[in-house]
Amino acid sequence: EYEVVSIPYTELSSVSRASELALLNGLTNTGIVTVSDIPNFSSLRKNVLKYAALCSLSSKSVNLGGFRTYFEDGVVRSSLGAKVTAEEYLPVKGLDSSSAACSSFEKLSLEFRKLVSSVSDLFVDNIDAVAGTNLGDQIMKNRFQSEAYESVSEIVKEGEHLEHFHTYQRITFPEKSQYTMDMHVDLGLFIAMTPGLFVEGDPDDESGLYIELKNGE
Repeated sequence: EYEVVSIPYTELSSVSRASELALLNGLTNTGIVTVSDIPNFSSLRKNVLKYAALCSLSSKSVNLGGFRTYFEDGVVRSSLGAKVTAEEYLPVKGLDSSSAACSSFEKLSLEFRKLVSSVSDLFVDNIDAVAGTNLGDQIMKNRFQSEAYESVSEIVKEGEHLEHFHTYQRITFPEKSQYTMDMHVDLGLFIAMTPGLFVEGDPDDESGLYIELKNGE
């Protein structure tokens, strides 16, 4: 058994001692920390993911730059992607301008992306509070300069962020039950994930995100 540490948004935003200790506990034991009670998050998330599903399932969206992945268990993943640089939020690729769903998604997703990004910034500000700043060569060097980054937040805020909206849809049913994806390690310093949304149907007992703890469980 394991415990996922949850930090209320108000504590995270104030960089309190309580949030520092909770963050240290979560990252040390499971590598997972959740943030609760984020203002405007719940309703915005539901609307964004609903329109993301309707938009990304359009064949025209795929032709415009979205992409699809077919898995062995009969699930297809339709994806819309975007980037955030230190200067701007680049537009989501693959949006069909003639689709009402894509138009709604485009408007709502920018607000959603900015909200998630702001919470991510608070997250790394708390990491700086725990680890300290002026760490110099203890972190990493800027790839364009010989100088080292001074803090974790400096790395995150100056780095390029990849953002993906994934929609999973089952199109065939295999004879034997299997997971859509095997255990794997994603690239990147951190992954900021939002809870998924079942647009149609209900999850079964095996649905969800599986993690492997440091003890192998």
